[in-house]
Amino acid sequence: KASTVAAHIASLSADASLARASLRALATALLPPTGERAALLDEHAFDLLEPLLSLAASATPRPAAREAHALLAGLATVVGPREGVVMLLGVLSAGAPPRSQLLVVAMLAAVLPRVRRRRHEMLSSTLEALSARYLARGAWPAADWDAAAEEETAAAEEAAAAEAEATTAVEEAAAAAAGAGAEREKEAVGAAEKEEVEAAVAGEALEAATRSDSGSGAALLALLARCAASVIPDGIPDGAGQSTSDERTADAAPTHAVLETFLEALVERAAREGLGVEAPCAALSRLRS
Repeated sequence: KASTVAAHIASLSADASLARASLRALATALLPPTGERAALLDEHAFDLLEPLLSLAASATPRPAAREAHALLAGLATVVGPREGVVMLLGVLSAGAPPRSQLLVVAMLAAVLPRVRRRRHEMLSSTLEALSARYLARGAWPAADWDAAAEEETAAAEEAAAAEAEATTAVEEAAAAAAGAGAEREKEAVGAAEKEEVEAAVAGEALEAATRSDSGSGAALLALLARCAASVIPDGIPDGAGQSTSDERTADAAPTHAVLETFLEALVERAAREGLGVEAPCAALSRLRS
């Protein structure tokens, strides 16, 4: 199975129809991310990340984008947390396209809470990197992102319509050819469909988090607030009675300070850009309580 997965990964950068087939095969082999599937997805995370981001963020046909989002959501739940954070920050440092950056920040919100070893160091470096990239003076990229998104919309709609027609024809032909014996496989197919639905829901949630009717600035603001909020329950102890040998307890005070600084900068940026401050203010209030 590992060699088959590797072959399909290599096909993700091929033409649209081949990439679509490989995405379906990968989704079947790796989702939902439990047991052996989780181990396999983690093993191939580095090779999968960039092609999946490219397919999910580009003007790919809707079905292909849906499966790419589902695989990215699964990857975020199983990749080793420290390795995952480094890998995701590396994508940002490489100057990924706007949609890819939004997806990466959304994935960070899923990976960061799982960091345990040298937690404060990792959280601090991650929030500092995000702050420097998005919150420093002159760094806010949303206006440029929205302009680029408008130019891509028409092309995306045309590509989606063309691929939808081709996909429908292929699937109808496959359904007709597979008619015999379908009843015998009904139970197995039902279980597979349930797993596919669960994976698709996770992918849709990831995608939805990167979109906002108010533009990419509002989406980015909400995702940055989510990153900070995602580590508040684990990063801050509930009381003084926790064991002092717990590394998270030892990290709690500096982590609190780093989070507070980050969220204050986020509130300031939101106010300056005329965006809603509800999400960062809510996280800041929870942190301080």
